[in-house]
Amino acid sequence: MTRPDQTLRRVASDWQPPVGERLDWRPALPPREREVEIEFNWAGVQARRIGTVLHRLLERVGQVGIEHLDDAQRHSLRERIPALLKAMGTGHADLETVAAPVIEAFDRTLESETGRWILSGSHRQAACELPLTGIIDDQLVNAVIDRTFVDENGTRWIIDYKSGYHAGGELEGFLGEEASRYEVQLDTYRRLFERMGETDIKVALYLPRHDRLVVAS
Repeated sequence: MTRPDQTLRRVASDWQPPVGERLDWRPALPPREREVEIEFNWAGVQARRIGTVLHRLLERVGQVGIEHLDDAQRHSLRERIPALLKAMGTGHADLETVAAPVIEAFDRTLESETGRWILSGSHRQAACELPLTGIIDDQLVNAVIDRTFVDENGTRWIIDYKSGYHAGGELEGFLGEEASRYEVQLDTYRRLFERMGETDIKVALYLPRHDRLVVAS
């Protein structure tokens, strides 16, 4: 019986497998993804976790519609906060401190007139975490819209959640700075919807920790 050839052979160190035409593809346009993903570049790790968990909670409420969220469901969502923070790496020693602002912002949003309006299930064409892709200024843009809907007057609202917090005075100045900081991001969202034929559009930031809706001019 002839044994198969089991000799080991080395390939050249610079060898690369051939790539067929179907795989050798490059986008015709440069992507501009980071333009709309800048929220936490400046923040600390715990601040990022607070924002991420808040986004998840508000997404869930928006999907259900706040009118349909009963006490048991609300309690269940609140109870998930520590587990979500732990899953993201928050240690036991910091858990209570980090969970507190999430719980406070979550409760404030659900109890406020503005928060309940944003998360209402009665709006037309309502969506949470809506992915959109389009061409803006000859660049490919990938965006995720935190919350969008058409109100009773036919206006398309595009709302981006921001978990920033300002302690002390000069809150209006802080809100103005946040609006300026995300002006390009909000304008990008607006233009994506305009390319889908929308004309009556309002874009805004919502800061759950302050329960403030900042509408862009």
